[in-house]
Amino acid sequence: MPTPLFLACFAITTYGLISLYLYQLIKQKVSATPKWLAILYVTAFSAHLASLPSLFKTADGWAFGLTASLSLCSLAILITLIVVNFIFGAKRPPTILGLILFPISALQILISWSTTDNFPPIQQTSPLISLHILLSIIAYGLLALAFLQAILLTLQYRALKKHAQWSLLQHTPPLETTEHVLFNLLKLGLLLLTLSITTGFLFHDNLIDQKLLHKTIFSVVAWSIFSLVITAKHLRGWKGPTALKWTQGGFLLLAIGYLGSKAVIQLALT
Repeated sequence: MPTPLFLACFAITTYGLISLYLYQLIKQKVSATPKWLAILYVTAFSAHLASLPSLFKTADGWAFGLTASLSLCSLAILITLIVVNFIFGAKRPPTILGLILFPISALQILISWSTTDNFPPIQQTSPLISLHILLSIIAYGLLALAFLQAILLTLQYRALKKHAQWSLLQHTPPLETTEHVLFNLLKLGLLLLTLSITTGFLFHDNLIDQKLLHKTIFSVVAWSIFSLVITAKHLRGWKGPTALKWTQGGFLLLAIGYLGSKAVIQLALT
């Protein structure tokens, strides 16, 4: 049975190989995805996932610290990227976003195993808590990918406005496809964020004592912004730079609420 540390090292190595391959695809201007790459994805994700429980499990319960949570979120984002690319990207590999996310995920695994999180554990994990955590992670992954799509779209709009042909953007899907994917990610992410906030209110009976008030406020404000973007898209045809700026701002607030709360709690305990 491979040890969690071995699995983490294997995931780092595999992510590195995938990154190198995606870089070669960009250099050679290849748009087809070989079947063996899908096997490599599944292998890397499985190793990453299998290495995670030892980061969260403590003698007193499950502790969702900052670096371990970032590692889990990076895995959720990668899986979301590949699934979304499979649905909307046809045979195109996720070269640009993949070339960004796979090295970051590899670095995040390294950091999570090189540092120790000082975070209070959850001693009793009920099905409702587990559901809340799972919904939060998936929602964060979807909305993080929407954030990256928004950045990519911003670059595409700028290149179009300046009549420029940036080499990296030649490997991205057409602008209409990228925008379509963005709003689908926002819709699904908003749905899961709604369920996450709802289950959070059901589980947490005292937000102040549990140091979750600021996280909840940021999450609700982010939820309001994402709702505004989607509603304005349907009622007023919102798209382009305006929708992209609001999308990016909404995710930054969500990230501050989610990751900032963990950082503050850990610093308070050190």
